[in-house]
Amino acid sequence: MSARMILSGIQPEDEAYLQSQLALMAKVERKGLKEGRIPIDDTYYLMGTTDPTGTLKRDQVCIILYASNFCHIS
Repeated sequence: MSARMILSGIQPEDEAYLQSQLALMAKVERKGLKEGRIPIDDTYYLMGTTDPTGTLKRDQVCIILYASNFCHIS
């Protein structure tokens, strides 16, 4: 909604709601940066675990994409 307001020509200094939303967004971004979260386009969040089934060989990994049944072993 904030983006639509800005694109329609509303200036944050003229609209208290927009100003508060932008301040909140900036606060969230700063907090993420302090925690080491740097947004990078076209990337994935990867979590690792052991192979409980013993299927993988040494130096192999299985990557399961979220909401997908695809498994790539390399």
